[in-house]
Amino acid sequence: MAVLLSNNATSTLAASINTSVTSISIQSADASKFPSPTGGDWFPITVVDSAGNMEIMKCTARSSGTLTVTRAQEGTTAKSFASGARVDLRLTVAAANELYKAGLTAANTWSQAQTFSATATFEGNQITISGTSPRVYLQDTDTGADDFWLFVNANNFYVLTDRADDGSYETPYPLELRNDTAAGYLYASRLITEAYASFTTNLTITNTAPIITLKDTTTSAYDARIRVDANNFYIDGSSDGSTYTETLRFEQDTKIGYMSQLFLTGTSECIRLNATSTSTTVDPYISFYRNLARVGYIIANDGTGVNSGMRIINDIATGGDTGLTLLNSGGVDSLEWYVNGTEYKVLHTGNIDTYDIAKYYTGSGANDVSFPLGHILAVYINASYANRNATPAQTVRLWDGSSHQYAISGSGATIAGTWRSRGTAGESYQIFQRVA
Repeated sequence: MAVLLSNNATSTLAASINTSVTSISIQSADASKFPSPTGGDWFPITVVDSAGNMEIMKCTARSSGTLTVTRAQEGTTAKSFASGARVDLRLTVAAANELYKAGLTAANTWSQAQTFSATATFEGNQITISGTSPRVYLQDTDTGADDFWLFVNANNFYVLTDRADDGSYETPYPLELRNDTAAGYLYASRLITEAYASFTTNLTITNTAPIITLKDTTTSAYDARIRVDANNFYIDGSSDGSTYTETLRFEQDTKIGYMSQLFLTGTSECIRLNATSTSTTVDPYISFYRNLARVGYIIANDGTGVNSGMRIINDIATGGDTGLTLLNSGGVDSLEWYVNGTEYKVLHTGNIDTYDIAKYYTGSGANDVSFPLGHILAVYINASYANRNATPAQTVRLWDGSSHQYAISGSGATIAGTWRSRGTAGESYQIFQRVA
């Protein structure tokens, strides 16, 4: 867009005009004195009558003696003019400023203010650009180079770039400074400053293996950093502020976490293992490793079958795995000992009487007739002896003739259970043991 001038371009109105028309007619004989603007070019004209009324107009096109104009330019107001009013191409302030701007080069130096179209001022070492969303366009003529803009919009300052070489800028912006919120962004990533300690939007750090370092200025305090590397998320610590060692690691692809020690405090549930499936074959467990090899684990198996329950397993026991199982079936027989694939019942006071297991007798009654398996009695024999390990032909009973002997004859109370001979104990006495 350029200002066009010509010498001695003057004429008069061929017809009267009102305040709203946007085309005027001049004498056809004078038409060739005036330029013919195209493509945004223009020239200034001044219309003045004999009464001194004056209006500056901007002519953007001419077809013979018809001029297309924009009315009321450069502080003048639109007026009505009669036929015969003078029409001159005169150099105006706006035209002069436009011409001056067009002649500026990078080598120009200004020692006083220069104003162009009331938008740009050059004074000493300062350039002032005034207007709505003012900007400076930096065009690099090197092959393949990107162009840049310095741009102000409302409360924000931007550095913009044309990466696609299509004459327009793209996102993300190289730099965005939000003056109203004191926030800065570099290629859409939030800039962290010491003076800005809180965020009202999400914080994103984008690069290879990003790190956030937390420096504690307290004397002898450890520093820490948070980082992401490949599929791992780390929390590291440092005692000297430069050498960091891993404190905590999460493998995001395997969903496994690592740390050397965990101390939990609380008055209720502190650790929960939650199976991600309702299947009875999916049971979470706690494992114990030494030198990358598992040595044991604790698991809660679903179901009511063999090995179904809360189990503690030792993987490295000699002769095969060993373990302890609290069966889901419950009851006094729900405690089992596991050895290399075989389950054994654990006996206790609640279930021992249901098994043929010897116990010791703790009673003190002279007339007791029920004794545990394995109990030994010295029985008075007034008949033939029973063979070794044989069942006596007669019934073992209390001797009705004395409160301190057992016998195999008489009418005393019968001793409960099955008894076997285990030898003699002197003349007329034989030893018997309860076996059932």
